[in-house]
Amino acid sequence: PSAGLLVSELKQSDSMGGFNSSRYIYENALMHLMGMGFLGFEKWEILDQTKQIKTINTYSTDSENLFSSLPVDTKIYSTKNGTDKLLSHVSSRWESRSISNLRMHRANFLTSMTAEKYDQNGILISSSENSQEFDNFGNLTTSRLSNKDAFGTETVTTNNKYDQEQPEDWILGRLTSTEVVFEKTGKNTIKKH
Repeated sequence: PSAGLLVSELKQSDSMGGFNSSRYIYENALMHLMGMGFLGFEKWEILDQTKQIKTINTYSTDSENLFSSLPVDTKIYSTKNGTDKLLSHVSSRWESRSISNLRMHRANFLTSMTAEKYDQNGILISSSENSQEFDNFGNLTTSRLSNKDAFGTETVTTNNKYDQEQPEDWILGRLTSTEVVFEKTGKNTIKKH
């Protein structure tokens, strides 16, 4: 989401003599009042008029934690028959962390993401959740992905261990071990190293 020329409508050939058309709507343009300039839009709406699908993307407006323009929410709707029916919803959480003693050395980490899929009647078909943890140097220590549907729940957890950081010797983030744990409803747990 950046400044510049903005598209309000896009038409592309469908290779059959017609056109596929999408409309774009932007909301809440953000400017940084302390000199960082344009920060993007808080929300984009894209309406695919051919497929009758509407996508609404929402972005963070938190410039204090350097989250501006990071995606936080996406909803996709079917717009058939003049009504909006939710087909999917993705939500993200971010963490900003200093990776040195200076504020300017910061990194953003995606700490969790949830996704839900719905059928045309609005009934939840499946959901997934991904969570991640990082050490003070930004190394991924734990990742957990859980998927749930009509057949049960499946979870994969990955645990990583690293050498102790030695910046003076340029030993940074050297992976020493990984453990992966697979769990599924009605099945035995499997661990792999």
